[in-house]
Amino acid sequence: MQANLGISVLPYLLVKDSLDRKDISQFQINGIRFQRSFSVIYHQNKYLTESAKDFIALCK
Repeated sequence: MQANLGISVLPYLLVKDSLDRKDISQFQINGIRFQRSFSVIYHQNKYLTESAKDFIALCK
């Protein structure tokens, strides 16, 4: 929901449709770079299929 309340930092794919509809605006800020890190989490006592292991290896 847009309410003209300020600025947010959101993932591009989350807001792509809103950007395409011109509901919101996007802009770059020089000198600032955002970086995310991800983790693969799984239950250590559960069986992992080969494809799950392959996926985890791909993510690393």
